[in-house]
Amino acid sequence: MLVMTQYRAVSLKHLIFEGKQSCLKRFCVAGSDQKIGIDWGQFKRDVPEAMDVVFNAIGDSIYTRYDDYRANVTYITLDNLEDATNLMSKTLTYDSQKIDPYQTVKMEEDIMTVNIPNFKEISITKMIELVTKQLKPLGKIKDISALCNKYINEYIPYGMKVLLRKNTIETELPLFLDHEDGRINIFYRGCKEACSYCKKDGHWKSECPTLKNITSKKKFMNDMAKSSLKFSLHEPTKVDILTPPALLIKNDDPKTSTKKNFLFKKPVEEPKNINGTKVSTTDEAVKAKTSTINRLRGTVGLKKPPASSIAAAEIPSSPI
Repeated sequence: MLVMTQYRAVSLKHLIFEGKQSCLKRFCVAGSDQKIGIDWGQFKRDVPEAMDVVFNAIGDSIYTRYDDYRANVTYITLDNLEDATNLMSKTLTYDSQKIDPYQTVKMEEDIMTVNIPNFKEISITKMIELVTKQLKPLGKIKDISALCNKYINEYIPYGMKVLLRKNTIETELPLFLDHEDGRINIFYRGCKEACSYCKKDGHWKSECPTLKNITSKKKFMNDMAKSSLKFSLHEPTKVDILTPPALLIKNDDPKTSTKKNFLFKKPVEEPKNINGTKVSTTDEAVKAKTSTINRLRGTVGLKKPPASSIAAAEIPSSPI
């Protein structure tokens, strides 16, 4: 498992032009050999404490400091090239790790960064040969960088960058670096569409017809496998666990089925015994009791008045 904090970008320019390994250079607004950058990502702990190590190494030299919070970089611009060269030549450490400053290059229209995101097919030295053979004739290589382990001479095949000044603004760069076993994609500002999968130009990987065809075939095979598995399994018998076993009707013949009667037939309530008289609470029972005479309180024992009397009028029913 790679631990990216153990790797740093180093200059490989000396492998092209021979000589000693020089300091890495990167693009920067108003960049120059006197403007030095320190990337915060290389520090595991407190960044201000790590930067104090750099400031103490500058000594009495006059410099300008600028913290770029968007890029997570501190830029130090020294007044003369000698002080900058002196700082770059020192070995600085913080928390038992080496601090890696880099010099900057001014952004110009004819200078661009060529990105090589993946070259795992070939070795690092073979990659340098391809860059020298196929890019050097098109311009001047200002620098080339790759990710190297801080403690051993180990490179990882990702994130290589070439700082190139083109011969002219109109000079066109290739989309691939060709080698014996295939092609390697390169990307830069204004490059045309090129697919990193099929190694053809005219489209990006997201629109690659070859990759889409493979993806659709895989999806079709997966769907077929799921369908065959679905039909091979017997569907289990569904039983409503909320329905009592006694109510499960095998025959839905209306003559023999009691399910409807059980679900929809209104139960008949038993008559109630009130003062020795059975009274039903259903509407039919109430209608059947039309002969029941209700009397008001205090009328028990009185004689029935004559038919012509006013008292013979209908006595309202008692609420009891």
